Amino acid sequence: MRRGSVLVVVALLLLSLAEARAQPPGAVPAGKPVDREVIPHRYPLVALGLSLGLSAAGGAMVVAGDDSAPLGVLTMYLGPSVGRWYGGGSAVVGLLGRTAGGALLVAGINEDISHPIDDDCIAEEQDCTEHDQAVAEHDRRVRRYFIAGGAVWLAATAFDIFMAPLDARAFNREHDVAVVPTVTSDGAGFAVSGRF
Repeated sequence: MRRGSVLVVVALLLLSLAEARAQPPGAVPAGKPVDREVIPHRYPLVALGLSLGLSAAGGAMVVAGDDSAPLGVLTMYLGPSVGRWYGGGSAVVGLLGRTAGGALLVAGINEDISHPIDDDCIAEEQDCTEHDQAVAEHDRRVRRYFIAGGAVWLAATAFDIFMAPLDARAFNREHDVAVVPTVTSDGAGFAVSGRF
């Protein structure tokens, strides 16, 4: 008798689960699938790998040679942002930072090209103090542009690389879905909760 009552309880439980999951009649037309938006999971390591890997690949292209240098610079510019975009974050800060850094680097190149200091002072024949001071000041100005531009570029790149996995984790927290068993007065079933 005990065995029979256990089977009855299991059968009733399965029946109540089936009723809890069934659609009410007429809710979904026959033959038409229910359209549900599927939000994919974002993997923090993939986001980090995209940002870090593309930055390194761009740097390698720049170092490799003249033909791949323009593509390398573009990859170094956009690469760190790809991980943030994958992770669901915004890359505006990083892109603006790299734009500012690039502008400083271009200003340094422009300063070096457009304001050259001629090395025509011959120490034995004339006093070169003024000339040497002008050369030193020119070099310092160019160096300041390069150091500032490089530092801003690297800081913006490091920021995007650091934020990429955090963006992916935040995206997953905001879009998580939990399915838990539940019992109500109408029977047992599953409750689905989520944040969208």
